[in-house]
Amino acid sequence: SSGINAEYGDTDVQEWMHAINKVAAMFSALPMAAPVSNSRKFQPHSLPMSRTRCTLEEQLNNHMSQVDKLTQDYDQLIKETNSNIAPSVEWHQRKNYLEREKEKFEEYAHLLTQLLYPESEAELKSPSLGRATPNRMSYKRAVQKNVTPVDV
Repeated sequence: SSGINAEYGDTDVQEWMHAINKVAAMFSALPMAAPVSNSRKFQPHSLPMSRTRCTLEEQLNNHMSQVDKLTQDYDQLIKETNSNIAPSVEWHQRKNYLEREKEKFEEYAHLLTQLLYPESEAELKSPSLGRATPNRMSYKRAVQKNVTPVDV
């Protein structure tokens, strides 16, 4: 990664990452259910091979719902830990997976909120930079203000 930054500069890399995440936010279908198995080994959700058929507003709602679900799953995982027993490898894999997925879908929701409601969400910053993230309330405020989505 340092070779890429040295050759192109941090700004160029950030712009490329932003563009890739924006396209992924707009067109990625939600993950399918995790594979069913009799193994106790952690298996992440499968990714679909096709793009979403949702509108951008539906896609934003899907991403926000995914953030909510991942947050609940993460909170439940943390509650299930037993302080007397060291967490297993699978527990750590699941925890890391949930953290990464939550961050990814927060970024997607942020990018779509900016795209659809640029004037009402201008104060929100990118979650990947450790700043505020859009949530259902900020999305509802944009809709209540009768802000119309930008045609994309």
